[in-house]
Amino acid sequence: MAAQKRMATLDWLRAVAVGLVLFRHMPYWDGGFPDFMNVLLKPLHQAGWAGVDLFFVLSGFLVSGLLFREYQKRKQVRIGRFLTRRGLKIYPQFYALIIVSCVVELMLGNELTWKQMAAELLFIQNYAGGYLGHTWSLGVEEHFYIGVALAIGWLGLRSKRNGGQPFKGVISGCLLVMGTCLALRCFTAWSSTFTHHTHVTPTHLRIDSLAFGVLLSYLYAFKKTQMMRWVHRQRPMMLATAIAMVSPAFFLGYETLYMHTVGFTLLALGSGGFLLLMLDMSDNAPAQSKKTRFTPVMKGIAIIGANSYGIYLWHYPMLHWGLQFSRTVGKNVLPYHVELVIYFVMSIASGILITRLVEKPVLMWRDRYFPSNDKLPTQIDQAGAPLQTGNAETFKQAA
Repeated sequence: MAAQKRMATLDWLRAVAVGLVLFRHMPYWDGGFPDFMNVLLKPLHQAGWAGVDLFFVLSGFLVSGLLFREYQKRKQVRIGRFLTRRGLKIYPQFYALIIVSCVVELMLGNELTWKQMAAELLFIQNYAGGYLGHTWSLGVEEHFYIGVALAIGWLGLRSKRNGGQPFKGVISGCLLVMGTCLALRCFTAWSSTFTHHTHVTPTHLRIDSLAFGVLLSYLYAFKKTQMMRWVHRQRPMMLATAIAMVSPAFFLGYETLYMHTVGFTLLALGSGGFLLLMLDMSDNAPAQSKKTRFTPVMKGIAIIGANSYGIYLWHYPMLHWGLQFSRTVGKNVLPYHVELVIYFVMSIASGILITRLVEKPVLMWRDRYFPSNDKLPTQIDQAGAPLQTGNAETFKQAA
């Protein structure tokens, strides 16, 4: 995918999300951070888990946008083709991670159970428990891909048969999902003692963030002019509201009652607010400011965002194996700030490298045999005009 076809502002947002995750999992001294680092690093470490919530909203927005765009272009949604393209995007790096992890863990003499392996391979690790601590979010997203494809495909098929508006139930459906998730989180908090596995990772407690992304995607695909005009007028209020919604994450852990009930909902809403502000920035930035997107620093941030999936996958092995190797080589005398730099550099570099070695060749093969909608002929409506094709630049980033 050519870099110029991507929306830089969304890649910046992805970079923020994966950066937060890296700060969450960064090496942490038993005695806490050094005093001179506390002011900056401690809040970022505290709030780093919220990067996953930002990823969820972005995924809901971008992935459902592919389906909406296909319907706009072809008046149908091909579920099998969509899931095939998704799988060829997600599975190669993930299964490469599983294979490498198994080999390394066995070489280190660590025990791996068949239950853990099956949970990872079947994407049910957020329920059954896998052996990698960060892949639970992939289970949530995999369940979402299947659910949103079936739901949007069914709505499109029903509309084709009845001749009605295709997705008029999307907003109410997304709000229902969000309300149900909040109710289930409150019930879980009331009925059982908190654990990460029971209160944070299950799909039925976390899919509301993705549903909110779908809601925004529907409005952006079908009512973009009205929505973005409103967003542009409300920018100061939206920015202040989004900051207020996400700021508790910098002070409260997800184990607190507020955060794993109402807090998750407000994080989704705040993340959606930042997403809308980034879309507005892309649409309305003057030509001079648009040039700044391609300064070395901003281009570097965009590259991190474009490779955020690989960085997210491989930062965990870099934390446990790569950092341990550097400590062995450094004879356990490396200063903390050096370890921190090594961790960040290894995580980002490995994610970018493995994306290029594993994911890119598969995507080239995929795009040859399962081309994107933009490479397929556009259907013609009854008046002889091409059907509306939506917002290609935005939704291509999930392809």
